[in-house]
Amino acid sequence: MMIDNNLFWLLICGHFIGDFYFQTLKMAMDKKEEKRPLYLHALIYALTVFLTISPVLNLKLFIVVFLPVVISHFLIDFIKTRVNIEINKENFIFRNIFIVDQILHSAMIVIFASIYVNSNAIDLNQFGKMLLLFYNNLGMSIDPSVFLRFIFVFLIIGKPANILIKEINNKENIWPNNTNSEEKAPEYKNAGKLIGILERILIVILVLLNQYAAVGLIFAAKSLTRYNKIIKEPSFAEYYLVGTLLSLLIAIGAVLIIQPV
Repeated sequence: MMIDNNLFWLLICGHFIGDFYFQTLKMAMDKKEEKRPLYLHALIYALTVFLTISPVLNLKLFIVVFLPVVISHFLIDFIKTRVNIEINKENFIFRNIFIVDQILHSAMIVIFASIYVNSNAIDLNQFGKMLLLFYNNLGMSIDPSVFLRFIFVFLIIGKPANILIKEINNKENIWPNNTNSEEKAPEYKNAGKLIGILERILIVILVLLNQYAAVGLIFAAKSLTRYNKIIKEPSFAEYYLVGTLLSLLIAIGAVLIIQPV
């Protein structure tokens, strides 16, 4: 099962760090126009993934997993930058290129991690044993493999979740002709990102503690700050509801992913 595949969790954590946290918005936009930012991102991504899998890295894993994952990531990004989204904006796939891109990246990680684990054991190298010893000396009661999954959860509910919600819940699709709402967008643009991250962190903690009823209190408090706008602008109410539900789905979904069935 993929949930027991520690190599997968190391790779996917490296992917989120390299593809989101170590890639700025400027870099992501410049990749569409220039090759240098694309190569720079590929280098940063490769180094990030290399570091995250370094505790279990060996020559065979380097050849069978690391190189294919990094090369496929570069090729997918290269193809994406060549796609003219404006011309194909009516096509569902091109309109949702970000989601397709992430599905392809994740699929490559699943494929190569599964191929390797099915025929090889995942053993800690000397560096990995040192990290495990350090972890044990901290007196942590959580199994290291479970701790790794928690890292995945908190990685995905941050910047990746913000970008995913922004891509899916595009306000232009909800009130494209409402110029007044467009002018007010900066009012909640930056604050909304921070609120969303804090909201999902609280949801994850509450779900892990089996305090599902308390999740409702978060959304009640959040709704109070937007009550007047929700009442006065039905279009904003739809935008707000979709974003809130997506945020809830991502947070709870991330926790469910790391839990054995």
